[in-house]
Amino acid sequence: MNANAPITPDVQLKQQERSRKRKAILAGGVVLGLGAAATLAAWSDDVFADGLFNTGAFELQGSTNGTTFADYDGPAGPDPAETARLSFNLDSETMTPSQTVYAPLTIATSLDSDHAGSFTLDSVEAAGKYAGVLTYRIFTEPTHGANCSAASAGNLSLVTWAGLPTGSPVNSPLPPVTLPLQVGANQAADPVPGRQHLCIAVTLGAVPPTALPVDPVRIANQLAVEVADAAAPTDENPTTVTWVFNGQSTDI
Repeated sequence: MNANAPITPDVQLKQQERSRKRKAILAGGVVLGLGAAATLAAWSDDVFADGLFNTGAFELQGSTNGTTFADYDGPAGPDPAETARLSFNLDSETMTPSQTVYAPLTIATSLDSDHAGSFTLDSVEAAGKYAGVLTYRIFTEPTHGANCSAASAGNLSLVTWAGLPTGSPVNSPLPPVTLPLQVGANQAADPVPGRQHLCIAVTLGAVPPTALPVDPVRIANQLAVEVADAAAPTDENPTTVTWVFNGQSTDI
């Protein structure tokens, strides 16, 4: 065909018809494409879910007066008051053989503790010339210091993990079986599981003997103290006994 030859009406009509068909097909393709996209959007959707995770707090604290609590983390702790100094009902630095002194101690969680927990007596350490003479018992009581004295000690309940019924030497290993005591979260108040009120009783010698005028235990206690004095006659420093309580958090 000569490119310069004029286009006849029939040829021009055919070309226009083909052009219209192509446009219609393209337009139809666009419409079909939009329709397919809309259909897919109607049959698919998303749901998002997430969670927040962090650790809770658990801190065991002690109180020697039942109201003021501190961490008492020991020699490695950050606070100046590293160890709770127990306040015994009688002067524990002027004891006589067979005498027993009592001191209350309340253990609880801190105010910002999220979890409840339990604790046991982890260790007892003694340093001084009377370390081999002193014995101890640990009791529980309903409130701080309620019965923690010689006058009302008969109302105390002995803690099974704290020592043998006859008293445990402060320098002897702990019993192999321990039963934990429970404490509530956020320094929860009583009743249990809130705070645990303990009473620590220390005897210069074995557990207090009977009130008989002549008592073998009394005599044995006096002899034991005399032997300790003779072994270190120039040592006038008081013997230090340290009780360490270890706590573990529990789910609540």
